[in-house]
Amino acid sequence: MDTYGFKKMVIALSNSGKIFGLSSFDGSLLWSSEYLGQPGPRSILLRKAYSREDESMHTQIVAIKEDTLTFMSASSGRPLFSQDLSKELRKGEKFERFMLISLKES
Repeated sequence: MDTYGFKKMVIALSNSGKIFGLSSFDGSLLWSSEYLGQPGPRSILLRKAYSREDESMHTQIVAIKEDTLTFMSASSGRPLFSQDLSKELRKGEKFERFMLISLKES
């Protein structure tokens, strides 16, 4: 815990594509993820998402691998779901930049 009593986590992506959750307090390994196979993701993003199960906001990791986005729980590293975007991309086209936006449900 930090000075104010908060627990924090560092999310890291290795060169080999493995994602780690590390404690910011002592650097201990909280979880690691190899669910995505090789080659691993080339980048990751964090986003806040609403959970209908417990009606609260949770942080998710978005792992970007070729033409697939995999959404993972930031607290456990567990994959939640994947979205294959290969049909939306033209042949040979790859993602260069991403921006996640939040859409408010009415």
